[in-house]
Amino acid sequence: MDIRSLGKIWALAQREIATAARLHPPQVIRVPLLFPFVISPAQTTINGRNVRQQQQPATARVSKAIDARHLSEEFQELAHSDAELLRFLNSYGWWDERSIVPVEEVWEFQAWLHLFLCGSNTFRAQQLSSHGLFGRLPGLLARKFSLSFEWNQGAPSFIVETNCCLDAITATVLIDVVCGIRYRKCERRDCHISFPRRSRKRFHNRACQQLALVRRTRKR
Repeated sequence: MDIRSLGKIWALAQREIATAARLHPPQVIRVPLLFPFVISPAQTTINGRNVRQQQQPATARVSKAIDARHLSEEFQELAHSDAELLRFLNSYGWWDERSIVPVEEVWEFQAWLHLFLCGSNTFRAQQLSSHGLFGRLPGLLARKFSLSFEWNQGAPSFIVETNCCLDAITATVLIDVVCGIRYRKCERRDCHISFPRRSRKRFHNRACQQLALVRRTRKR
């Protein structure tokens, strides 16, 4: 079979897929989507250039609710050191679903997150989508989340499971994209944190604002 024949077969298959999708579109329902940010604790070590994580003993394996936005900001300002990364992961828990993660991969995600957050809403949506790049390829932040259905006092809802740091960071950005929330970079020159642009706020917290004020005062 030559390349031309393979091309025809591929084109026919694509037309059949498109026709089936048009004839049988997905059903749309309006149900609340809840994001309880709960991360499972883990025993974390850094050996060589890898983060190694394993389950806590049964007595300390209780997952805990966290402030996902605070987690994201804390991750953004982490210094590139094993000690800082170890402190962060021991404080929160699993980075992702793997037991071994290259340290460099974590820092690469941090660098990408800095660029990603200040991008346009369309750019961020494409990077979160499983078919965001050229309508076919997954974006760099595309992740699959598990859903569970809940029925509480006659009210249905879907619960999104976010059991690790990477899920929490990604889901927080996803929520902001859906809500049309843009980000801005903190104006303290040595702060790397980007935060939701909900007002005229120029600094991500009071400490950054005070430090910037002190520096301006000293220059005078």
